[in-house]
Amino acid sequence: MRDIETGNSADGNSRNGVESNCEDAASGHAAVPLLPGGAAWENTRELAEAEGAEAERASKRNHSRASTVGHLVDALRGYGGYLDGDASREVGYLEHFLCRGHVGKVQCVAASETVDYIVSGGEDYTMRVWAYDESSAHGTIQKTRTFELCAVLLHDDDREKDRAASEAAGTSGSGSCWSSCCGGDAVEEPVVGVTAVACAGTRGPMLSGTSRGGLFVLMLDFAEEGKEGWITRIDAHKMKINDICVEGGTDTNGQGVLDDAPLCGRPWCFGVACEDGTVTLVKFVDDNFSMTQMKMPCGGSVLKVRFIADIGHERQPDWITWASCTAEAVYLWSGEGELKHTLKNLWTTRNANGELVVETPPESPFTMLAVGNNPNGSLMFAGNAGNPDKQAPSSVSVWSIEHGRVCDGYGRTDAKGFSPEVPLLTYKHCGDRLDLDRSGYSTDFAVDVRSDYQVAMWNLQGVPPHRLAISPRGPVNRLVCPRSGFDHIQLQLTHRSKVMHMCTAEDPDDAGGPCLIVGCEDGSAVAWDLEGVDQGEISAEMRSLHAHELMIPLALWLLTFFQVVSFAFGPSIKWRKEVQKPMHITQKLAFIEVDVVLTCPATLLFWAEIAGCVVSMSLYLLFTITPAQELVNWVARKLQSTNAFKVGKSGLHNPAVMITSAMSLVQRAIHFFLLLSSTIFVVPIFKKCAMALDCVHAGKSPPKYEFILFHIFFGDNVPLPEEEAPFLQSVPAVKCFTGSHRRLCIALFLLVPCYLIALIPYAVVEGDSNYVSVAKLWGGLSQTIRKFMFMSNVSENYWIESAMRKATVVNLGFVHPHPDNIFVTRVVELFAKAALPVIVIETTSYARLQMYMVTVVGFIMLVVTFACPPKVDRKLCRIEQGLRVFTFCTMCCGCLTVELEKDSVVPLIVLGVSAVIVPLFFLALAVREPVSPVNVQQCSTSSIPAKSASEAVIIDGA
Repeated sequence: MRDIETGNSADGNSRNGVESNCEDAASGHAAVPLLPGGAAWENTRELAEAEGAEAERASKRNHSRASTVGHLVDALRGYGGYLDGDASREVGYLEHFLCRGHVGKVQCVAASETVDYIVSGGEDYTMRVWAYDESSAHGTIQKTRTFELCAVLLHDDDREKDRAASEAAGTSGSGSCWSSCCGGDAVEEPVVGVTAVACAGTRGPMLSGTSRGGLFVLMLDFAEEGKEGWITRIDAHKMKINDICVEGGTDTNGQGVLDDAPLCGRPWCFGVACEDGTVTLVKFVDDNFSMTQMKMPCGGSVLKVRFIADIGHERQPDWITWASCTAEAVYLWSGEGELKHTLKNLWTTRNANGELVVETPPESPFTMLAVGNNPNGSLMFAGNAGNPDKQAPSSVSVWSIEHGRVCDGYGRTDAKGFSPEVPLLTYKHCGDRLDLDRSGYSTDFAVDVRSDYQVAMWNLQGVPPHRLAISPRGPVNRLVCPRSGFDHIQLQLTHRSKVMHMCTAEDPDDAGGPCLIVGCEDGSAVAWDLEGVDQGEISAEMRSLHAHELMIPLALWLLTFFQVVSFAFGPSIKWRKEVQKPMHITQKLAFIEVDVVLTCPATLLFWAEIAGCVVSMSLYLLFTITPAQELVNWVARKLQSTNAFKVGKSGLHNPAVMITSAMSLVQRAIHFFLLLSSTIFVVPIFKKCAMALDCVHAGKSPPKYEFILFHIFFGDNVPLPEEEAPFLQSVPAVKCFTGSHRRLCIALFLLVPCYLIALIPYAVVEGDSNYVSVAKLWGGLSQTIRKFMFMSNVSENYWIESAMRKATVVNLGFVHPHPDNIFVTRVVELFAKAALPVIVIETTSYARLQMYMVTVVGFIMLVVTFACPPKVDRKLCRIEQGLRVFTFCTMCCGCLTVELEKDSVVPLIVLGVSAVIVPLFFLALAVREPVSPVNVQQCSTSSIPAKSASEAVIIDGA
């Protein structure tokens, strides 16, 4: 019998360290289920043997429920949940969202071939697997179209070893994050935890390597296909694992090369770079594996290992298949482990006559290695991050590899003057942590870290392939010439936290092309879109939620409710005094109005306020409908592409750096202004504009609006009737439609419609200008006009796509918006915010008209809430629908107030009944809705002994 938690077995037969008597008839090995949320996966063959373990787990659950408050406090402090090492404890719904991310640095990230799974490893000793719930088998039931945590592998044995070593050394923890968790001071310590991760094929297995040499292979459970999960420990190293690389990638059609090969039992391979100076190639067939360990000739820590594929060609055993990098050299190996070439760090440039000049750079070891695999060959980039103390810029040298050989740009190995050890060209930039385009078709771009918080994407192609009549012979022929001025920065990606690791991937679904995955110091992993109209947008974030991310949406939701419902109690509606007084206070609080006594004249205050509104709308239109933002970004990128910025000093001694920093501040100021203008400032601006046009006419006859309109635009050529002597309702000293007020009316007639239209794409993304560009604004407007005015069959709309992208960046739990309905919901809310203050101010003298128009707006919002549920969580949807119904009932009571005689108690009685029945009814509906389950597969490594390789070969590169 098997103990699921300890791994003890009566027969001693072990597969992957957790014993089982459940044999696989095909392979003769035991299947090892993981622990999803603390409960064993149901399997009819294992029910009998799991009963004893289930009783023990039940007692643990009772203990965990008794300490729920303590776990929630840990969650709010930023740790707990999946870090306590107890895989049997059930993590609560709220605790899951507050603790699903890493604690401390994310030190490594990787993605599956189609980016349905993202793997991250951190200094908290966990490898976390994130699944895209729309296309993966491990998504959430609610389908939020986000990456959600689906599995956690806790390397608790390594954590305890590091803690013991740290305590023996006199420190309080084994890592900076554990020092803070234990209450001690964070100290500068070596890298600990999970230091390398990888993902094979489209659905795994996932691989992790630790700072103590632990190497684990994790296969998730695919219950729908009848495939059980398992985990294997490979005992190959005792020192830190620096990198893991899986063979595969994507082909010319963007499809995964490995695909489901590992899941279906077909052979696959991965390489492991270790600090002990070796590279281990592990070849898997089903669950059996063999190892080939290659020792570096010059010793030293192996920093990187990369797979070199000849896409479209059948690989030969003696072809160059793997590249490894140490500080001293780059080594090229065959698939059988034979050392082919040793490459040193050299620079190549062209002189005035076009001749190749080879230089030996200042002392600067290799730190970067990247490979771009293409159908007509592979490009290998190797370089260093530079040495500022010795005035040595970072450099990247390029080699071409075709048919398993290092060759020149024409695929030749025997050309005159050609040497495999000499790179074909060298780029000199100021970046670190290089990676390349992985489209599998051509190597179009490279990305590197230019500062602690900024990643730059720069072009590699001199000419796009579709512009050439004849395709170049090799991939190196497409590369742009270094220092020619054409190798410019295309994109800058600024992060909130320090960049620790990054990798590129090809995402055919969400990003629709290349994407960049970045691990940050604050425990988050971020995915960026690198192509198309969405270029430079964050497509996903994998992290824990902060408490304010759950509370602020609820607070804004309630604020909007009070703002809308307060319009039913306008000054023209004669409610009873016991209702008017508290609602007057509520209106002041809902609209954040503060009565301030000023000594300046009312006329001067009015012109100051309305001038501020006009300037705000003008600046908003300047930054949104014109390429002003793109111009600022273009200037910053141009400065970063100059040689003065690349090789110059930082700080006040370099004007290019100073101007670039100033441009960054301007960019942030513009983004903050657009955020305020499209969210908080909407109601105040429309309210002030309505007050500026709210005129009182002195004549006894109704005002002649056609004469007023012609007078505004044509001036004294169309004079007002003599009996017309209008003045502003709020400031009687201001005469309407003459002098300055006439010019103000013209400005408002021109600005307000444009401002309202330009608000739509920004309001649907909550004012985040990173998701709206000038091209998307005008393109979305064009698409909307063609669809609704010309009845064109337009399938896509940039505004809707931006709203959906913003709403699906991170899973917000029970406050997560519905991706399909987010655009409609926010557009209706925007127009309600703009229309309601205008209605109330402009119809002050017409109480009945005012109340019926307000009620129509409330009814539209009610219908939209039921037709397009605003939230994914059905419980919260029921509550929001109840608030909309209560708002509509309150507005109907306002209609009764204007229709019945003054001081009638009927509206008050109806309002009181609605305030009781509606909340109770919808609260009962919300209680009946099911709670969305949290299903995270958990496992710890402490009970998993090492599994022996079927074959092990050691090759000495010397």
